[in-house]
Amino acid sequence: MDHLLGQTRRQFWFIGRDLDRQLFDHEGFEKPLFELATAGRHSDIRFLIHDSVDAIRQHHAVHRLAQRLSSYIEVRIISDDFRSFNESFALFDQRAAIYRSQADRYDGLAECAHGNLAKMLGQQFQEIWNASKPDPNFRQIRL
Repeated sequence: MDHLLGQTRRQFWFIGRDLDRQLFDHEGFEKPLFELATAGRHSDIRFLIHDSVDAIRQHHAVHRLAQRLSSYIEVRIISDDFRSFNESFALFDQRAAIYRSQADRYDGLAECAHGNLAKMLGQQFQEIWNASKPDPNFRQIRL
């Protein structure tokens, strides 16, 4: 995932149960995420998760970056309408995808060339995104 994120120029979307520390809470992910977020005003980084409690409690890298760069990184809690959703996927510029049919298993597939899977998953992501609400714990209030 880190390698694909490093090649991403504009858009990174992720949906899953939570912000898995093994995938997202290390320098190999944090650095390219920061670079993508600060690459330009068209950067679009979105995370859709069921639960953010552990990420907040553990001062997760995505939590820190989302607070600092809230104009470019947004985290939403998946709507109750989609509570049974147990898949996980990451989309890179709508051209590449990593997909797991069960979010709690590290078994899945990746598509990097054609983008058909990424387009289909992008539509599903957008539907869930539109029904979900921003997680206020990922925004920093500046006084």
